[in-house]
Amino acid sequence: MNLSQLYYFQKLAEVQHYTRASEELYITQPALSHAISALEDELGANLFQKDGRNMRLTEDGEAFKSQIDIALTAIDNAVAEVKSRHGLVSGTIRIGAMATVCADYLPAAIKSYRDERGPLVEFIVSQGETGNLNQRLEKGVYDMVITSPFSQPGMVSKCVLYQELAVVVPTDHELASRDSVTLKDLEGYDVVTYQKSIPVGKELTKFLKDHDADLDKLHLIRNYEDEVILGAMVSHENLVALTMITTNLIAQPNMCIIPLAEEGAKEFNPVSVNYMQKAFLSLAAQDFIKFLETFEAPKYRHPLYPAEE
Repeated sequence: MNLSQLYYFQKLAEVQHYTRASEELYITQPALSHAISALEDELGANLFQKDGRNMRLTEDGEAFKSQIDIALTAIDNAVAEVKSRHGLVSGTIRIGAMATVCADYLPAAIKSYRDERGPLVEFIVSQGETGNLNQRLEKGVYDMVITSPFSQPGMVSKCVLYQELAVVVPTDHELASRDSVTLKDLEGYDVVTYQKSIPVGKELTKFLKDHDADLDKLHLIRNYEDEVILGAMVSHENLVALTMITTNLIAQPNMCIIPLAEEGAKEFNPVSVNYMQKAFLSLAAQDFIKFLETFEAPKYRHPLYPAEE
């Protein structure tokens, strides 16, 4: 048994696919398969079993991984500790993030971190949706995830930024000339917005309740999942959208954005860095979490958002 085999095992357990694992490890698939088979032979147990085209851990594999993660992190920390004595931070940080932070907030945070700490930390970033990302965090796939706040036993969730709620209308709509609108101004219009069941939809339900919105007069069509489709509905169906202003909101030539003049609209959707309280995190991961808690990223400005005076 050698360190390479253990790192190979850890990567295959993470991606659950031989081809993807071999590509990310920069080795051939036969070499990876041989290394895992040799490891299983030495242990006298099957660590993986087929699940369609993927591989998943057996019970023995799960037990082995829980200890190997600790051991490999300890080795990485030992290396990082020596380098830190010479003013260098090193290691690998595995991050899962929702789409709306992958195009602006997270790249800005990584660049700022490297500017301060040096270029030796490797970031491995995967994109996904909140529920799945946090499930994979619990399984140890990620060191941390950046999503909507998520309440789970043993999970720490710390807010790092807010996403704004606003109104999007066609450029020829009667509200388009307004500097701002209120929820009351939207009464009588068909307003497309988020599904009730998704995290941001639940935030919206609470927001409407807190602002005493008259839902009988506010014709909400809550069938949509993200800003991509909400913006498209405005552009193609001549509707009004109640949506967050994120990088997912694709600029269309015939739409405009109007600020929502309600208390809390600019801080509508909190975004958090989440990590498991008892996880054995690398020194680099611990350091990056602390960095995110104080990092102030430039506010995202959508190209169609009115300029601030």
